[in-house]
Amino acid sequence: MASGSKVKKHKCSCGRSFRHAISLKRHQNVTGCAPADAAAGEEKVAAESAGDIANKAVVEEAKPKPPIEITPEVVACWQEQTGFNRTSVVDTIPQKPAKPQIDWLALAATTKAFIEFCGELRSSAFRTTKSAVVVLGRSAIFFAAVILSGWLLVTSVSASGHATPAHNTTEHDRVAAQTVVADFLQHAKLNHYTRAHALLTPDARHSVSPGQLQYMMNSLPIHEKPAACTTQVSDNGEKAQVTLKRDGQKEVYRLTKTQAGWGLSSVAVANS
Repeated sequence: MASGSKVKKHKCSCGRSFRHAISLKRHQNVTGCAPADAAAGEEKVAAESAGDIANKAVVEEAKPKPPIEITPEVVACWQEQTGFNRTSVVDTIPQKPAKPQIDWLALAATTKAFIEFCGELRSSAFRTTKSAVVVLGRSAIFFAAVILSGWLLVTSVSASGHATPAHNTTEHDRVAAQTVVADFLQHAKLNHYTRAHALLTPDARHSVSPGQLQYMMNSLPIHEKPAACTTQVSDNGEKAQVTLKRDGQKEVYRLTKTQAGWGLSSVAVANS
């Protein structure tokens, strides 16, 4: 007896192994298994058949298939199928763009409106230019009138300015002479003959003293209000005469202009 298990030499087609041939035979009789050689032959035949079928399928696929003719009946069959999407089949086909149509009547109307608009712009521009010219003309006339009036005013003022100084000077001298006489009489009324004496011209002050002046003025009605007063100034503006009328007498005050101003040179009394 050898050591270890004996190697199984007899193998059935189902995969089981047996130690003795008799055991394998009995198993095949009971189970109906084919002998191992017959099973190998059958497997070989089955493999060859499968290979032939595959080769045949490849050859069939390599052959060109005839084109499918699309007919209304075929399309109807497609549409009857479940899950058919018309948008994905039909609407994805690009549509041929429609040829643009020109509306000649609308184009003519638009052209006419544009021409009328240009005409209105031209008329508006003409009216605006005309209005601007009228405004400018009126403005020019207005400015010319203003300039002419200003020139006439300046001319008149200039002409009156040449004659005014003499008149103004004469009036100023007349007022100044009357003021000196009024101050002189006021000092005499108040018995301030020293002040009255100071209003005389230098020559008159040397010839008449304040006392003599007082004696002379006391004989005049200096406290009476004058009934009339006239003043005359010489053409050269160096001499003036103030005449007072009161109490039936005429008092004549003669004045001379010096560097210090107007001064009283003499006093005369006469019956009016």
